[in-house]
Formats: sequence, structure tokens, C-alpha cells
Amino acid sequence: MSHFIVSISKYLFLLLILLYVHASFLFAGQKKKRRQNAVALWQLALIYLFHALAWLVIYVQTRDSMMLLFYASQVLFLTVYQLVFRVFYPDCSRLLLNHLCMLLLTGLILQARLDAPKAWNQFFIAGMSAIATLVVPLVMKYWIRIYKLRWIFGLFGIVALGITFLTAQTEYGAKLSVTIGDISMQLTELVKLSFVFYVAASLQKSTSFKQVAVTTAVAAMHVVVLVGCKDLGGALILFLSYIFMLFAATRNGWYFAAGMGSGAVACTLAYQLFSHVRVRVATWRDPWSDITDSGWQIAQSLFAIGAGGWFGVGLYEGIPGSIPIVLKDFIFAAVCEELGGLFAIGLLLIYMSCLLQFLWTATSMTETFHKIVCFGLACVVGVQLLLNIGGVTKFIPMTGVTLPLISYGGSSVLSTFLLFNVVQGFILMKQNEEKKVEKIKKSENRKSETQRDGRPGNRQPAERRPDARSPKQGQKKADARAED
Repeated sequence: MSHFIVSISKYLFLLLILLYVHASFLFAGQKKKRRQNAVALWQLALIYLFHALAWLVIYVQTRDSMMLLFYASQVLFLTVYQLVFRVFYPDCSRLLLNHLCMLLLTGLILQARLDAPKAWNQFFIAGMSAIATLVVPLVMKYWIRIYKLRWIFGLFGIVALGITFLTAQTEYGAKLSVTIGDISMQLTELVKLSFVFYVAASLQKSTSFKQVAVTTAVAAMHVVVLVGCKDLGGALILFLSYIFMLFAATRNGWYFAAGMGSGAVACTLAYQLFSHVRVRVATWRDPWSDITDSGWQIAQSLFAIGAGGWFGVGLYEGIPGSIPIVLKDFIFAAVCEELGGLFAIGLLLIYMSCLLQFLWTATSMTETFHKIVCFGLACVVGVQLLLNIGGVTKFIPMTGVTLPLISYGGSSVLSTFLLFNVVQGFILMKQNEEKKVEKIKKSENRKSETQRDGRPGNRQPAERRPDARSPKQGQKKADARAED
């Protein structure tokens, strides 16, 4: 019976995510708010159905009553978070809110299948992150001059990375996490946001050569410290994001060409200086030559992706645990194996929808700072997706970055909640500006109508007042006087 449920469920998973993705792009085509809300409500119903089906399969396979409690807790979180966010921010992007919940719940499903205790830990951190970041849209909506804190953002990034370099323990060949007591945090996840804010604030002030040089120097300090920590994935995210943000702000092709050229030189130097970089490149080129050692991870990832095919083998029917670091860097391979390649493509389309929403927000903002921040956040997420999925599929060498909201990692969840809510704040700001403009236009229209009538707007024109004489009445009285 359980095998039958799992076999049917993988097709239902695919159907639900395809319907969800279709609703995502249908949402973008709606002009009226009422229709957008109707599509968003349909999306939310699909999230509940997908979530319930997945946890039914998990319970059937484990027969663990704690899994039912875990499911109920997540349903409560989803319901409360959706209601609270929409009550506090009625003009928010329901699409982004749904995407955040869908990706987070998908990650919790996969983590519960792989390691239930860590899934509970991830869920607790997600709940705390949701509460802590609930005020962020309000701050971004009304704190218009936040760009004046650019040096605070820049200093925070350098200090946080310096602390990581000096105190973090080496993990998987890189210094990543800072541990205080029982709490471990990757400060580099928060630095991604402070870095974007610093660059946007600096380029908003001026795009002169002197200002660009200073901004580039501070950005280079971030990247160099990350290289010193051997966190090459984080260094690439900041470097490429900066190059794209600089080009978007200045529209200077020479800056872009110089940046990409210096990046190529830096990659060559890193290859010569760091032995683990040479190992990763050699493994990427030919993982089969050392499949029992350095090539084991990428080989198992490719085996899992191939075994899953288009439709997957079903939850608990694969062996994703054979992939090293599957909860973090290689969770996309687990998605492909058990839920299928088509489901994985559906996840990528959800990420793509998020990026399009970020870019649309960037183009709709009026202030340069807000435009660059939204564009920079889109670059951060886009580059991170490219590095993670490209590494898992052997498209590029593995760099050790997580898949946002899907991979295990509390710091990554917190930074992603912050990122989404910053964009939500800009959307609220834009909605507020449009309402003010519409109000001004209505006021001007009323004034123009009053001036055109030549009398106060509340009074009716003379020919429409009840006591005014009609042309026919006037003609009858004139005829009567003529007869007299």
C-alpha cells in the first residue's frame, strides 16, 4: 500500500508544482488587484495540497507520530504567517510571499526525509527569522534616507568577514561559521545584504571615476577577505554582483570589461595558490579518475540525477544519503532523484519568477538607490543559484554555496527572509507613491472641473437646479405678454 501511495504521489507532486508555476506567470499577466489576489489564493491552496501530500507520504513511510506533529506545526506557521503578513501589509506582493512559503516548505520536506532532527532545527530558525524580519518592509517603506548609512554597511561587512577570518573553524576546507556558545552562524550570509546596500548607496551618491574607485576598493576588501577564508563561493557571489551592479549604475562597458578581466586573472591566481582549488577543478574535469576519493561527491550527485529521470523514484525510494553534504550543497541532487527532473525544473521556474519580480521592482522604483539595491539582490540570488546548481550538475566546478530556502542552514534562511522582505518594502513604497499620485490627480481633476463650471463644485449648474426655468417655460410667458 505504501509503495502504491509513493508511486502515485510523485506524479501528483509534478502536477501540483506545474499548476503552481502556471499560476505564478498567470499572476504576472493580471492587471487588476482583485484578479491577482484570486490567483494568489489559488496558489496558496496548491501549497497546502502539496504540503499535505508530502507529509502523508512521509508518515506512511516512517509511521512516526512526531511527523504528524511536525506537519501540524508547519501548517500553523504557514497560516499565521500568511495572515499576519497580509494584515500588516495589505499591498504586499502576494506572489513573493507565496514563493517564500513554497520554497521553505519544500526544503523542510526534504530535510525531514533526510534528517528529521535537523529539519526541526531549521523550522525553529525559520519561525524566528519570520518574526524578526516582519518589521523590515515597514522600515524600508518609510526610511527613505537609509542610503546615508553607507559607511556603516561597508564597515559591518569588513568587520564581520574579519571576525570570520580570525575566529571561524575550518569546515570543508573553508572558514565559514563563527561559533558563540551553542550558536553557530555564517556571518557571510548577512554580509551579502550589507554589501549590496553599501554599493548601492555609494553609486547613488556619484558615479564619477573617483567614487567608483573608492567603492571598488571597499568591494575588493570584502572579496579578498573571503578568498583568505577560502570561501570562494561567497567571493564569487560578491564579485559578480558588484560587476553587474556597477555596470547597471554607470552603463560603462569599460568598467564591465575591466572587472571581468580582473576576475579571470584572480581565478588564475587562486588556481595557482590554493591546492583545494586545483583539486576541485581536476574533479570537475574528470571525476571518474578518482571516483573513490575526490570525485565521489560529484559522481554520486550525477548518479542520483540520472536515477531520478524526469519523474523521480518517489520519496524514500532513492538513496540520497549516499551523497556527501546532501543537506547543504547537494540537496538539488536529492530533489532530482526522488521528485524528478521535471519537479526540479519547476523549482527553478519559481526561483526565476522571484528574480523577475525583483527586476520588475527595480525598474519601477524612482530613486537610484532603490533601483540598484533591488537589482543587486537579484544578482546575489541569481549568482548563488548558478553556482549551486551548476556545481551539482557538473556545469561548473563546485564552490560550496547553498540553495536558498531549500538547503539546510539557519544563516541562509535568515538572510533570505531579510532579502525577500527588503524587496517587499520597496514594493510597498512604490504602491504608496502610486496612491499619492492618484490622490493628487483626483484633487487636480476636481479643481479643474470647478474652475470650468465657474462656481463651487458642490453647487449644481443653473440649468440643472430645480428652480431654474426651462427654455419652453420662458417662451410661453413671452407669448402671453405679446397677446396682452
